[in-house]
Amino acid sequence: MDGHGTVTAATGTTSTTWAGTFVDSGTVSATATNSGRTTQIAASIGVTPRSWVMGAYAAQQVSNGDPTVTTLRVPPVNVGSDSGLGFFHVYLADTGLNTTAINSGPNQGYQYIANQLDYSLGYFHYVINPDLMNQGSAFSQHQYGRCGWIAWSNLNTQTIRHESGNPGHYSEYTQALAANNPGSYLEPIIAGPADNANLIFGNARNQTTSMYSSIGTSAAQENIPPVNYSATNTFLGNINYAPYAACP
Repeated sequence: MDGHGTVTAATGTTSTTWAGTFVDSGTVSATATNSGRTTQIAASIGVTPRSWVMGAYAAQQVSNGDPTVTTLRVPPVNVGSDSGLGFFHVYLADTGLNTTAINSGPNQGYQYIANQLDYSLGYFHYVINPDLMNQGSAFSQHQYGRCGWIAWSNLNTQTIRHESGNPGHYSEYTQALAANNPGSYLEPIIAGPADNANLIFGNARNQTTSMYSSIGTSAAQENIPPVNYSATNTFLGNINYAPYAACP
């Protein structure tokens, strides 16, 4: 079947059916003998792919200092790609890849992944600086919305957008996942009678791990408007860090 090896039924089989799980497209052929007359028959068999797209994790805000993300300094300081105001971490993981062997039928001797992977170990977490979330903090009170400084409401909104919205790190993550989906990659992988199953599924495990890393790297790109810009990349003002400049 499709270059993965040929499965041959026992000679002298009298059954008119040959049932079993199919995981590989190809051609099934048989030689039938009746009253001394021999007939060759064949049929093409197609396998419909399962819908195994790995869905995106929901963006979840966690407290500053959460071990899955980081600890931002309070009050904020102008360090890091996100200006000390927000940070995110996406972790893609699964509970393991388990294979199943087919013991009967035209695909006897094949191995495949029977169930979609459980990705519940992963997450998309982000943190927003507590002083930015608190409109009454000294930091927030000095985001005047005039004198060249950004308004607190804009800075708060755009920082959340930058970490968990669109365009933001979250949208970079979802776009990378859609373009390089681990579930879609794993669904068709099989090992036939002529294949080295350990090698095939070992390579699949390694490739999936590499895909997780690549998606995380793509999500961390700063190809998005900064926190003091709008979603359409319009400059909204500078950020006033301590020691705070006055605004008459």
